[in-house]
Amino acid sequence: MRKLEGKKFGFWTVIKDCGLRTKNKEIIWECRCECGIIRNVKFKILKNIDKPRSCGCSRQIRSKEQFEANYEKTDGCWIWKGVVNKGGYGRIGSVELAHRKQYTYIYGKIPKGLQVCHTCDNRLCVNPAHLFLGTIADNMKDKNTKKRQAKGSKIGNSILTEEKVLEIRKMRLCGKEYQEIANHFSIGWYLVRSICKNRQWKHVELGEECKSYISKAGGYKI
Repeated sequence: MRKLEGKKFGFWTVIKDCGLRTKNKEIIWECRCECGIIRNVKFKILKNIDKPRSCGCSRQIRSKEQFEANYEKTDGCWIWKGVVNKGGYGRIGSVELAHRKQYTYIYGKIPKGLQVCHTCDNRLCVNPAHLFLGTIADNMKDKNTKKRQAKGSKIGNSILTEEKVLEIRKMRLCGKEYQEIANHFSIGWYLVRSICKNRQWKHVELGEECKSYISKAGGYKI
């Protein structure tokens, strides 16, 4: 067989005859991939133009190129333009999240039990400079600190709205009983009591309008 040293086949460059032979006594060649990996490769693999002809890095390169085509870089966030899951995060395939994939591309494997969090609070952002590792507890603490935990009507199974909660408190300030208010909104009286005592829906403030109700009620306590 003719000398192949220095010849390039796909990502492989032939270095030398490694001294090994196939069952058919064909030479197995020591080759260097473009990524730097050195392996022994059979000639039938080198000449097969229908295959990637690399150590596997060519697939990864194509996959990364496809990934990068799905987001738009800006001076701040890099916005994912591909598929988005129900939680508002970029998605690859059926379950893999775009920002987690970006983290592995740039920083390597994600340790077991850790989440990839955003400093920018933008779920569609895949800018590696905006990503950091943290535990579930760290992520929840970050959400609470930045006041981006889902509240009130933004919670998927919420049966009330901020407007209804405000009306419940107004009715109570006007002297309505818990059960009467509960019947009006078709909810439990215990929920009405929790709302009126500010144990739930704490983010809904009474506001200036309700202050007038308090005044008219003569300081009535809800």
